[in-house]
Amino acid sequence: MTELDPVTVRVLSSDPTLEPSLTAGNEHAVTAALEALGVDRPAQMTAAWVDGYFSGTGRRRKAEFALALADEIDRRRDAGKPVTVPAHIAAVFDHLYADGGTDDSTINDGGDDDATSLAPDA
Repeated sequence: MTELDPVTVRVLSSDPTLEPSLTAGNEHAVTAALEALGVDRPAQMTAAWVDGYFSGTGRRRKAEFALALADEIDRRRDAGKPVTVPAHIAAVFDHLYADGGTDDSTINDGGDDDATSLAPDA
């Protein structure tokens, strides 16, 4: 990766893995997502506990957790409750949208079969 232009390519690294890196600042959302899955969890949610769970008995439930957490984050945002974006993930979005975002006219919303709407400008 070192030979690639850092303006074009960046690497996201979650330490230790994605699930625990999302916990800090989102303890209530993580707790709610785990409750939605019926997971017994500690009274005090920590990144260390989340890491241990998904490194062990929860390793096969990562996708379920991701969907439950996404639902909970949507609920929290709709209710005006805070959601924390970890710095390493915010940096990725800052990089992806450094030019101010996308031009919505180039996004194919699936409403038609016009795949050319995804083609880069010539």
